[in-house]
Amino acid sequence: MSSSPTRVLLAVAALLAAVDLWVHRPAPTSATSARLPAIEAADRVRITSGDDLLELERTGDQWRIVAPIDAGADKAAVQALLAPFQQARDLGPATDEGRLKDYTLEGHEAVHVVVHDADGDEVDLWIGETTAGGRSWVRLNGSEQVHRAEVGGKARWKQRAGALRDRSLLHFAIEDVTQIQVRRGALASTAQRRADGWRLREQPELPLDPLVMAQLNEALAAWSGQRVLEPDDPAASAPSVLTVTVTAGEAQQVDVLRTGAGWFARRNDQTTLSIDPAFLQAVADPALMWRDRRLTTLKTDDVVALEVSSGSGGARWDLTDQGWTQTAPTSRPAPDGLGTAVATLTELRVVGWLTTDDRPELSTTVRLTARDGTSQQFGVATPLPNGSVPARSSITGQQTGTIDPRVAATIRSLLTFIE
Repeated sequence: MSSSPTRVLLAVAALLAAVDLWVHRPAPTSATSARLPAIEAADRVRITSGDDLLELERTGDQWRIVAPIDAGADKAAVQALLAPFQQARDLGPATDEGRLKDYTLEGHEAVHVVVHDADGDEVDLWIGETTAGGRSWVRLNGSEQVHRAEVGGKARWKQRAGALRDRSLLHFAIEDVTQIQVRRGALASTAQRRADGWRLREQPELPLDPLVMAQLNEALAAWSGQRVLEPDDPAASAPSVLTVTVTAGEAQQVDVLRTGAGWFARRNDQTTLSIDPAFLQAVADPALMWRDRRLTTLKTDDVVALEVSSGSGGARWDLTDQGWTQTAPTSRPAPDGLGTAVATLTELRVVGWLTTDDRPELSTTVRLTARDGTSQQFGVATPLPNGSVPARSSITGQQTGTIDPRVAATIRSLLTFIE
């Protein structure tokens, strides 16, 4: 009989547990599965988080923030934000229904995201807290059914306008660029794209290096700032120390500013951003840095003869049906690797420049001849005390450059075949 109270207590505990499970049971849900359409060409985005509103609109391929400010938006940043909606998504059966507060899916705790597609599709979704596994509690607008979905998490969508501001300093298509100008005060260096390649307007007789100009165009297209300054920031009104103007249909100008607080850039729209000064090395001395660094303009596959000469004589190799053969001063098989050496010499570029007044005497001449009979040559001097090797050709004009000492060693090794 003594066990009766114990049995009564166990029964009461079981009853209370059953009542608790009943009270906290999931609400009845529909078996219908919710689905998000694929947003392949989004053109409008509206994100509401409490009292904060962010709206974006796309025109063509350009995104713009229209609320809470009016400013250009970073295309890549917007595309990354919308990535979770690029493919259609089946949310599966609802986990719960009706108890939205338990999942932070109502009021100021939830984020309301509306993404409209140019084709008429639309995602209209409330996002709550992130659950285990990286998925978030979500519900479709107008529904009280709760689902879990991988949509990037609520923090991802609580974006501030500043995080999506366009930080690009220039907008152009590289193939449309016809002119790049760098101006420091009254001094300007202007690279112009012509039918025969890039030329410096101020010195049109000297060509510019096509590889350097291609790299410069790519760097300018990717040039971006870091932090957007407020209009009343003192740095925004600092004087310009350098102006870069790119003409691609229309001219776009960037003024580079220098203050005690760092380096900044002011765009055409008068927006000022902080920048990394490392980029400015590419425009530090345009007339010198942009100059053609090639010592020849021949193509490797076109070269059929190589001559190397010095004060003690010279040697010549010709490309025959059997490969490279030495033809002067005597006839014999070419040394192993001569074809590689010809390719290296044909594509040789100077790696640096000496001062205009420094013109060391050239001690060795290299001449390359193409199938059509065209010949080009460059000269190499003895190494300087610092180990650099001067070189000069008709392409570099009066300016003497320096080449890789390893290439100079290859040239000197060819002189051993002079008898």
